[in-house]
Amino acid sequence: MDKRESEAAAVKAAEEAFDRRRRTVGLFGAPILALLVFLTPIDGLTLEAHKLLAIMVLVALWWITEPVPIPVTSLIGPTLAVITGVVPVGSAFAAFANSMIFLFMGGFILAKAMMTHGLDKRFAYWLLSREWVGSNPKRIFLAVGLAAALCSGWVSNTATAAMMFPICLGLLTSIKEMFAANGREIHLHEYKYATGLMLMTAYSCSIGGVLTPIGTPPTSSCWAFWIRCVIFMCPSFSG
Repeated sequence: MDKRESEAAAVKAAEEAFDRRRRTVGLFGAPILALLVFLTPIDGLTLEAHKLLAIMVLVALWWITEPVPIPVTSLIGPTLAVITGVVPVGSAFAAFANSMIFLFMGGFILAKAMMTHGLDKRFAYWLLSREWVGSNPKRIFLAVGLAAALCSGWVSNTATAAMMFPICLGLLTSIKEMFAANGREIHLHEYKYATGLMLMTAYSCSIGGVLTPIGTPPTSSCWAFWIRCVIFMCPSFSG
């Protein structure tokens, strides 16, 4: 165990060192590269388009290297576009008032309320305690996937997976103790059922994200894009 802890500590230290270098390089390298893009003559681009290209390079590199928090980076793009005269302020920030943004906000508030009051865990435990589940491993497998998918339709995929992990770990620990009582020792990291249960949880969380428009941000974005396409192709739907 000490060896594993020391290896984990070494990996964590290496990751932290890499993150520091990545942020430092991005903090100074991205503005320099953006300036070079702006100073490089590109035929066919107007001055505004050239400025916008440089801003996009800066934002993309800061998004990858994260020298500042990603929410800050998301605001830097339109702010620089206004300061440099690429677009007026109304056009730059119009997307922030999109109806999908308020749908996201409502979904996040709903998910936070569910997590604060433990409604997501209560539902998961309720589903796992049904009579049809019982102690059958296949039915437990199915119930875990169903609980993860249904919860993920209202709570973010990551939060649902984090919620289901201790529940699954508790189930696997009970299974391990049951085997030990019968004189059979199993190791969870080598037990195929444990691997399958974790994969079932992960994939169910991803699949459940498409059950509702607020299940995951890409689903909402795709929904909004589809609505715009329908309105464009069939103007009568817009009323």
